[in-house]
Amino acid sequence: MLHAPLLGIPVFPEFKALELSDRESIEAFTAQFPPYSDFNFTSMWCWDTQGEMRVSQLFGNLVLRFTDYMDSHPFYSFLGNSEIVKTTEMLLDYSSEQGLVSELKLIPSVVVKETQSPTLLYLTDWDNFDYILSVDAIKDYKGSHLMNKRNHANHFRKRYEFQSVAFNLKNDQDVTSIMTLCTEWMKAKMEKDGSEHDAELVAMERLFQLPLSSKNFVALGITLADKTIAFIISEIINNEYSLIHFQKADTTHKGVSEVLMQTLAHEMGNRGLSYMNYEQDLGILGLREGKKGYAPSSYLEKYRVSVQ
Repeated sequence: MLHAPLLGIPVFPEFKALELSDRESIEAFTAQFPPYSDFNFTSMWCWDTQGEMRVSQLFGNLVLRFTDYMDSHPFYSFLGNSEIVKTTEMLLDYSSEQGLVSELKLIPSVVVKETQSPTLLYLTDWDNFDYILSVDAIKDYKGSHLMNKRNHANHFRKRYEFQSVAFNLKNDQDVTSIMTLCTEWMKAKMEKDGSEHDAELVAMERLFQLPLSSKNFVALGITLADKTIAFIISEIINNEYSLIHFQKADTTHKGVSEVLMQTLAHEMGNRGLSYMNYEQDLGILGLREGKKGYAPSSYLEKYRVSVQ
């Protein structure tokens, strides 16, 4: 049997369901790599809304069976730096044996750059690139490329008497304020597009199943007349990066999102961080336009991998 560097995680081809008890082991492993959002434990836990995620390890790499964010089809991915080609080939074969499309997704660039093979096809997965924002740039919306954001934020500040607040994620009243806005936002969205369910509300509820330390999780909001009209929840990953997990705003108040993001950037700057991972856009045009509007300083690239 192969050495198991991830305690409590079975060795391939065995898998187990993701559990809260896996957090320490997975976070210790992923801390060795750039903060790809898909391999962040909080993200994995929150978005496993159907309890379908499975975890394993192969040659010391973390292997995950995801459910596609858009079409709910299962697929495999992995993170690591050991026996990359062998791991890829074994997972592609296993995907075929499981009756799945023989393709790996969300393969981080740090994996692809480790080793490539002429027998494998690597396709850039633009829809799943993580947007990396500069804390310093967002704090003041510096430069012409952020002029629109700066103007929107200034418009909101001039028009509204608002308060910036810090939420305590262990306080029931604060959690209720966050979930009330989230529920209202989801309801409006579902009425607009005709859908009957949105997994994001379930994902938000799963967030509060985690032990949320104020040292690692930052939740900020904007209130008008004591009503929460925007919130953002971010997790501090290391001494450089935070990862934005959830953000909602009543955008009938023009500029509230820009002020909220600027408020978060100031908080991250005060904590000595340099970058914020704004996650991917999933190929959704509105999300793409919104995220690009913050003029990302870089991206964490991901790939789809199959046989040539």
